[in-house]
Amino acid sequence: MKFSKFSATMLSTYKKCPRMFKYQYVDRLADKFKRPKPFLSMGNSVHAALAGFMAYKTEEKNFELLKTFLENEWVSEGYVNRDQENEYFHRASAMLRAFYDSGEWKAEPDRIEEWFEVPLGDFVLSGRIDRMDGLEIIDYKTGNFVPREEDLRGDFQTVIYTLAGRQLAGRPAEKITFEYLASGKKISIEKSEDEILRDEEELKKFIASVRADGEFFPTPHRIWCLYCDFNCICPLAGMDVKSVAPGKLTEVMMQ
Repeated sequence: MKFSKFSATMLSTYKKCPRMFKYQYVDRLADKFKRPKPFLSMGNSVHAALAGFMAYKTEEKNFELLKTFLENEWVSEGYVNRDQENEYFHRASAMLRAFYDSGEWKAEPDRIEEWFEVPLGDFVLSGRIDRMDGLEIIDYKTGNFVPREEDLRGDFQTVIYTLAGRQLAGRPAEKITFEYLASGKKISIEKSEDEILRDEEELKKFIASVRADGEFFPTPHRIWCLYCDFNCICPLAGMDVKSVAPGKLTEVMMQ
């Protein structure tokens, strides 16, 4: 396998489960098996609302405008019924209310929802940023989980966004800020030049291992498998891998 372009999502998918990576990016089965999910629909709606709203000049912004963007951008897919959709809409509205009350709406970003492609070695790192203020890249998160700062420091998104500054601003981003809209918490990561160089080398090694993988062995997990779009075709979906003898794993996969 010789992919020439990688995103943080692709690399995170492989790290979580190589078989999921294969189904999605090698076999290209996402269109056939992908299912709408309420938390993704809400997240996409909030991101779209903030992108449209933050493009306005400060004097033109108000909360009514932000609410209108949410209503117009709302994605009504993946909800089991109208009650669940209303619940998620109220959650989204609360996030945006807190965002507005924080005063962050007064910022006038340099870049919003901008695509980037940064060459590194014999491959390209690609993605899309939510927002860039000067040399700070801001990434909105709509989930409830807030990881530890030390985990975010080595996260593929942090590493790749830092390098994305080279294309977007002519130099690596000085700060990557993850903004958790549900809790209002922000975590900012800043990297030294030495760290950036180490990150580049680690990325090259990791991508080399992805390219060299010819088996894409699944890594079953009792939670991840439940939400995986491909659990209906994966031979180890939901299985506790520890309960299967190593010598029997291939046999189980072939059943």
